[in-house]
Amino acid sequence: MRIPGTSSSIFLLIIPSFSVDMSLDRRRRHSILLREAEVDWLAGLRNHLAHAQHLDSGTVENHMCVARVFLRYLAKQNIPVQSVTPADLKHYLRWQRREYRSRHGRSPHDENHWRSYYTAPIHHLLRVAQGEWPPAPGFKRNLEALRVALRREGLAEATVRNSLKHANRFLSYLTEHGVRPEQATPANVDWFLESGLQVYRGTVQSTASRERKWRRRYRRAIHRLLECVQGEWPPPSPSKALLKAFQAYLVGRGIQDREVHSRHARLFVEYLEAHELDPARVQPVEVTDYLRIALKLSKRHHPNLVTNPQHWLRSGRRTVNAILRFVQGEWPPGSRPSPLLVRFKEHLEERRYSSSLIPMAVAAVNQFLRYLHGIGKTVEAARPADLAGFVKEKRKQYEKRHGAPPPREPKWRYGCCARAINHRHSAR
Repeated sequence: MRIPGTSSSIFLLIIPSFSVDMSLDRRRRHSILLREAEVDWLAGLRNHLAHAQHLDSGTVENHMCVARVFLRYLAKQNIPVQSVTPADLKHYLRWQRREYRSRHGRSPHDENHWRSYYTAPIHHLLRVAQGEWPPAPGFKRNLEALRVALRREGLAEATVRNSLKHANRFLSYLTEHGVRPEQATPANVDWFLESGLQVYRGTVQSTASRERKWRRRYRRAIHRLLECVQGEWPPPSPSKALLKAFQAYLVGRGIQDREVHSRHARLFVEYLEAHELDPARVQPVEVTDYLRIALKLSKRHHPNLVTNPQHWLRSGRRTVNAILRFVQGEWPPGSRPSPLLVRFKEHLEERRYSSSLIPMAVAAVNQFLRYLHGIGKTVEAARPADLAGFVKEKRKQYEKRHGAPPPREPKWRYGCCARAINHRHSAR
């Protein structure tokens, strides 16, 4: 509809000015509402500081100035003061730190003092608005479990208090980053220590020795906390799980010298982890490299355990072969046991031989089969003379390895060779 006595151009000028006036009016009303809310919160804060906290007038005015700036920041971010979270407060402090650097060209000299200048008034304001601040953490039961565990260990009360303080800071860090204590990883611990160390460096005259002590205190408390929460800490690595399974495998097979096997197994598994090698895909050349490197390191660090390098290599290779056979099912590649060996083992199990005898008997028969293959004979064509030749060959190997013949040769001959071979013939 046109207004009488006006041109179309004048009419078009009226419309945008009208819309601008409406927008300005709406913003003005919104600003008035914000100022009214700000006044209400500040009035409540003043009453709380003066009457509930009994602070002097100078401290009250300082707190009021800080709270006023914080309320205006919240208004710009459209965050109601009743809905403020620890993450919002952290973002605000980060913004204030950036402003400080732009004004002064440096970070605050005393980070703790600078931080408390803002957090003390804001915490009071948020207590007025929300009834409680900081919000009650959901990890109190974790702290209580840690308290019980530390007291059970008989630690001094001061040590318990310090450990709980360190653990509480770590749990607060996890909460701010949305990580539950049950899901915490070593990376979360490292990130927390790194961020905390940056604050520590800004508050004290930091030295390498002080930083090491600081890390040790926090890491000890955090590890003890996560052990209470998760049941085991640090979490078992794949290498540790493999070692545990292999040790159970040795026990199941009744192998006696488990300490030697465990020592070599630990060295080999640590090597695999350090070189990021998958046990299920290890190749013979990688085993050769490991034995060469491990022997050199063992000579350097544990010379008393490598009095005979050849014997060390044999026992190490035997353990490595056992681990890889346990993981891959066949090791070395192409060395799957013959059906005859499988039948022989089943025969011993049916006859209820002990779990400690069966592996030794199977190993002896396996060596005898390799001996027959070396002299070009099949097992069906074997004769007593072949068994005697095999025992003679084994005796030579024993003397070369130990520098003397077996102390009880009849028992050695029967236990290591003849008994197993006789059982093999009965299983055919």
